[in-house]
Amino acid sequence: PYTVQAPTGNWDAAHEEYCEAAAVLMVGRYYRGDKYPNDKIPPSEADAAMAQIVQYERQTWPGVLDLSLDKVGQTGNQFYSLQPTVSPATLDNIKKAIADGNPVIIPVMTHGGPGNTKISPYYSAGNVYHVIVLIGYDPQKLYSDDAGISQGQNYPYTWDVLSAAMQAQQQHMGQGSVMLTFSKTS
Repeated sequence: PYTVQAPTGNWDAAHEEYCEAAAVLMVGRYYRGDKYPNDKIPPSEADAAMAQIVQYERQTWPGVLDLSLDKVGQTGNQFYSLQPTVSPATLDNIKKAIADGNPVIIPVMTHGGPGNTKISPYYSAGNVYHVIVLIGYDPQKLYSDDAGISQGQNYPYTWDVLSAAMQAQQQHMGQGSVMLTFSKTS
């Protein structure tokens, strides 16, 4: 299920930092088996759930707004009892995870496309760290639930754009081109 990181349309400073919480919420609700009309989490429900996740993030990592994938994984474990795995993000690894029924979270810079271009025309002027949930693919594109843009449900990206955007975040975050997947704990 999808939510934008500012589900009530309030893109204030707090919601600008909700992408990790949105990713955890979407993936957690997927593994929980939650179903919603049009596969969208109701805005007020999503906003309240993300506020709880962000409160945990701020208490656990004071002063840290951009969470590396290991911290996003820890958050998914805390809220949904999911077992996180961070591994190299290759196109084959991403496709295999998705084919096995596992959404994939990747770290990017929003203006980290080829030639430092916006990865989507819907992003605003600032180049910021972001995480995207990948949920499907076809021979040309990877499909995301990208909480950073209002048009992000099933949003298509090319591998060239995502690969460049992952490489671009390495300087900012110190993590390589990596991906986060979860599995249910027994």
